[in-house]
Amino acid sequence: MVTALLWCYKTYTVVQTVVDVFDIIGKWGAVSPEDAACFPVGSILRRPVEGTVSKAFFHEGILMPDGKVIHFNGQRKGDTGAVLREDSLVDFANGGFVHCHQMPLDEAHSMEVCSRARDLLDNQENHFNGNYCFLFKNCQDFCRLCFGEIATPGQRDLIFRAMAKFAASQVMQLCGRYVLRRIFPYA
Repeated sequence: MVTALLWCYKTYTVVQTVVDVFDIIGKWGAVSPEDAACFPVGSILRRPVEGTVSKAFFHEGILMPDGKVIHFNGQRKGDTGAVLREDSLVDFANGGFVHCHQMPLDEAHSMEVCSRARDLLDNQENHFNGNYCFLFKNCQDFCRLCFGEIATPGQRDLIFRAMAKFAASQVMQLCGRYVLRRIFPYA
């Protein structure tokens, strides 16, 4: 009986430690909107999308010199209400934490990123307004357009790469089976 209780206590302690570690990892690198002002101007800021698993989908925007964030908000394909917007860091964070996903290379790159974002925001005829699409015209596409060629891949690119790897593995498996059947027809 005592051994069972001791085992239960040890198991509970280990589980609680794992839960605490995952809680810390989930917030690692995230800061409150008030502290996000320490990020370099022109950085791509990222926050979890509300209503989804926080580790799966993110919303991104560009940090401007005045401490505001320019971002492309949309909900579903063809969302005509989807527009480029400029919000305060607190409004962008939507009650949560923000991460600095990518920083500009230097001061010149920082100003170039901010200039591109501002130009797109000021141009009401830009190709983002009223044209949201989860796969091809979203907040990450806006940030990558502003950031330039050195931007890291977005979620869509990573998903497509995973799908391509899976498809390639399936094709290789089918080809392997075909070749083996040709070599060993009675196996």
